[in-house]
This record gives sequence, structure tokens and C-alpha cells, in this order.
Amino acid sequence: MDPNWHAQLMIDEINKQNERDALLKETHDTLLQMQEASKQESTINSKRFIIQTVLSVASLIVATIAAVASIISLL
Repeated sequence: MDPNWHAQLMIDEINKQNERDALLKETHDTLLQMQEASKQESTINSKRFIIQTVLSVASLIVATIAAVASIISLL
């Protein structure tokens, strides 16, 4: 039996832990990037919703004006 087996076992465990730490950091960084992308997409979707709402209201106003104008022309 190798007299340094215990030291080698500890070194192997340290190396494994370093690999796990590196993978964990990489996963964390990826999740942060995904979170930032999600925030940006959410902001864009909110602005798109506001624009669509404004356009819908404007369309409703124009339709109402047209309806009133046609009623007035019938009188």
C-alpha cells in the first residue's frame, strides 16, 4: 500500500471540489445572464403592451367620431 494514499485521496477530493465550484460558478453566471435577458424582454413587452393599448384607444376614438359623424349626417 502506498504510504501517501491518504494525501492523494485528499488531493483528489480537493480537485473534485474545485471542479464542482467552477461548474457552480458557471451555472450562476449563466443564470444571471438569463435573468438580465428576461428583464430586458419584460421591459420590451411592457412597452409593446402600452403602445398597443394607446393604438387601440385611438382606434376606438376614431370609430366613435365616425359613428357620431354618420349619425349627424342622417339628421
